[in-house]
Amino acid sequence: MKKQLLLGSALLAAITAFPQDAAKVNKPIGTVNLPARLHQKHLMENNLKEAPATNLNPSTAPSQAKTASAAISKGGWSIIGGSRNAYGMLVSGSKPLQYNAALNAVSFVHRVSGTYAPQPANNSGGIMMDYSTNWFSAPWDSTCLWSDGTNLARYPQGGIYNPIGNTNINAAYGVATGPATGGSGWLGSWFASKPLGGSNNNNTASSVPNAMQFQNNTAPFNIPSVGKVDFTRYGFTSSSNGIIRTAGYITADINGTTNNAYGLRGINLVKGTFNSGTFTWTGDSLLFAGLVHTSGTLLTPADPTDDYLMAQAQPVMAWNEAGTVGYAAVIAVRATPSSSANSGYQPLIWKTTTSGASWALVPAIDFAASTFSTVLKRLDGVQTNTTVKIPQFNATEGITGVVDANDKFHFISTIVSTGSAHPDSVYASYSYTLSTSTGTIDSYSWPHETPGKRAYIYDFMTDGATWTYQTIDTLTSEDASTTSGNPGYNQNPWSAAAKLGCDARIQASRTADGKYVAISWAESNPNFAQPGNHSYNAAPELKVRLMDITGTGGMGTYKLSPTKINASNLTASGSGQPNPAISGKSVLHYMAPVSGSMSVGSDASKSSTLTIPFTVSHIDNLTAPYEAAPATGTNIAHWFCAAQLDFKLTVVGINENELAVVNNAVLYPNPTSANANLSIDLKDNSVVSIQVYNVVGQLVASQKANGQIGENNITIGLNNLTTGIYMVNVKVGGVSATKKLIVE
Repeated sequence: MKKQLLLGSALLAAITAFPQDAAKVNKPIGTVNLPARLHQKHLMENNLKEAPATNLNPSTAPSQAKTASAAISKGGWSIIGGSRNAYGMLVSGSKPLQYNAALNAVSFVHRVSGTYAPQPANNSGGIMMDYSTNWFSAPWDSTCLWSDGTNLARYPQGGIYNPIGNTNINAAYGVATGPATGGSGWLGSWFASKPLGGSNNNNTASSVPNAMQFQNNTAPFNIPSVGKVDFTRYGFTSSSNGIIRTAGYITADINGTTNNAYGLRGINLVKGTFNSGTFTWTGDSLLFAGLVHTSGTLLTPADPTDDYLMAQAQPVMAWNEAGTVGYAAVIAVRATPSSSANSGYQPLIWKTTTSGASWALVPAIDFAASTFSTVLKRLDGVQTNTTVKIPQFNATEGITGVVDANDKFHFISTIVSTGSAHPDSVYASYSYTLSTSTGTIDSYSWPHETPGKRAYIYDFMTDGATWTYQTIDTLTSEDASTTSGNPGYNQNPWSAAAKLGCDARIQASRTADGKYVAISWAESNPNFAQPGNHSYNAAPELKVRLMDITGTGGMGTYKLSPTKINASNLTASGSGQPNPAISGKSVLHYMAPVSGSMSVGSDASKSSTLTIPFTVSHIDNLTAPYEAAPATGTNIAHWFCAAQLDFKLTVVGINENELAVVNNAVLYPNPTSANANLSIDLKDNSVVSIQVYNVVGQLVASQKANGQIGENNITIGLNNLTTGIYMVNVKVGGVSATKKLIVE
């Protein structure tokens, strides 16, 4: 049923006129090889080896943690250290930022700066850890974990190993892992550990035998119990049972050059067990044999061909706090899908309930089931048959995972529409165009302004047997490419000499008890942040949402808080305006995979506080925050925030929240020269709040309308309104979405 509501012309009478955008194209206009684009991005990351420096260039950027400074301000952003460039922060699947609940300690692992001299070898491959206790009350300390003039450490991740039952930081250890280079090729992986506290907080790596261990990537291996592994830079976990874990690739040749071929064969889940002051490292291989190959045939373990199309780059690994239940995942194409809807790139997931002693493959998501009908509805069909819709999980904006209090796995990702159902072409995803106000034509993976077809962030949840999902939010922007000629390259804010990734970098964090899960991402407002209104992530803000896992009735009781927080704009008490170094510049961010405990309020809305560690990395220079080229000798700064986020927990059930309602509301006609209508389909009788902003973000008018169950049409009179672009914010209940309205 439809209801007609009138919103008078007085609502928009005071809006300022601005130039308008040209019309957009809502239908697919072609296909692109998205996994190949992702592979190209990872090639850039993997090839940034950077030869050892012969002369460390001094810099005014921070060289180490603020060991003598006052404690970090409560709730605000502060610099805790720096690195010689930003390359070590490129991989969103790395876990260099960690929170240890037993010690109430935060740690951040990164490469040394140009002024820091790691010992015993003064080289560019040194790794250090910055750490602090008690959130806001203790200064930060720093210590060197790795220094080897031959095996130069890169892409670090790590955290704190805490002996079972210990509560003293001085009895804990800093641990880190990652790949190593000699400057011209990848040599293998490094594993480092060192006691924390007191005299250990220095620039000298531990001299204890096996505190620094190197695993070469060709047989015979230096650490036989680990086996073949490359790029141990994913999924670092330190669980309460005293086990350290990290994940890396199994490849035929990580330095392969034929078709940029690595020969990806599987993933290696590496476990570290504390033993007499150091760690014993062992590996557990999960191989990909039996998956679909690039050519549509089956992959075999001996196949020498590059298979980046078979599995999309980074592995995801997550564990419960006890370290007993874990999941490992990649995005891949299965050999025997149950239907055409399941023939594309989906998460391939293994589960263990025995602390890693054995692993079992989890059944695939069945997108043909009615549970996922809304997901398919949001996609476009393949070129040869528009009724066939194939979801393609999209790692270009980041993929992540977390295990909750019920030992359920949350695999969080975006999804794009697949353009071909043919087995050797399911990598072909659609592209869409949008004309800008400056006359350029942009190409995107989603039609961002088309209701119901936007870039949705999904949380797919499984207990290892069944699947369900939650729509978390939508992205207002997408990856600004690092490669010339690819979409968004010209809008990428990093320097032309060395453009770095500028994607959403989707992250997940849980409380130590697993009862709350936070999801973060970086996005830009194209209407206010960029000339021409490009929908690329050129001025990222850090957004966070929360899921409540405290229900006892299974996954169907999981609830999404209506609150969405911009963590970029958090300020210390009494500090005034948001930090200009973070607001609109939240690049290369990390959210710790474990957060502080939730403080649940007693008020009617259960307004509750969750403290989550975040970092953002770029140079400490507001005039040029995106310079990345190492040739300049410019260090980057690591900004930290122990973000105290206030969420409301009066929420509604899974897939029943108002988020889809406001996101799918439509302003039409648009552009318009007469009246406009807001079409919104309400699940119950609700107040629809409408606020109008100009393009500089000023609120110029507001109105409320009483809507009823079903489809409602709110008429907006546009008499005497001048030509321009306006933003109409639509709010129902506790959630809102912003629509762009163009008046001709």
